[in-house]
Parts: sequence; C-alpha cells; structure tokens
Amino acid sequence: MNKQSKHHKSIVPGNSFSTKVINKDINFAIRNWKKQTKTSGILDILKSKQEFQKASILKRQMLSAAKYKQYIQTLKED
Repeated sequence: MNKQSKHHKSIVPGNSFSTKVINKDINFAIRNWKKQTKTSGILDILKSKQEFQKASILKRQMLSAAKYKQYIQTLKED
C-alpha cells in the first residue's frame, strides 16, 4: 500500500482532527495526527490559554503586533 492510498484511507469523514490506524501501522497514524494538530493551530490556542491574561495586556500585544506588521509592509513598499 503506497503512502497516498494509506493517507486517503486514514481520513475519518466528519471529524477533521482524527485519523484511523491502517494495517496496524500506529506510527503512521500518530505522525498524521501530529501534522493535523500542528497545522490547525489547536496546540497554540491551548498553550495560550494555560494562564489568564488581562484584557489590557492582550490589547497591548495586538497593538504592538499591528505596528510591527505595518512597519514591515512599509519596508516592502519602499
């Protein structure tokens, strides 16, 4: 069984963050699940919610990120 067909058979319809074990190959299923969770950004959300942050701190971080993005954008235009 090639990698493409194994990947296609490991997809669970209706559940985007799960994978089936095909031919008792748990390593493939774990690798596939790790890639799905990494690309979806779920781990980043969970890490950010480990501690409570005040709203003012979140606003300050968003403002500084926006300033940085705008700075980079102006550098690209020049």
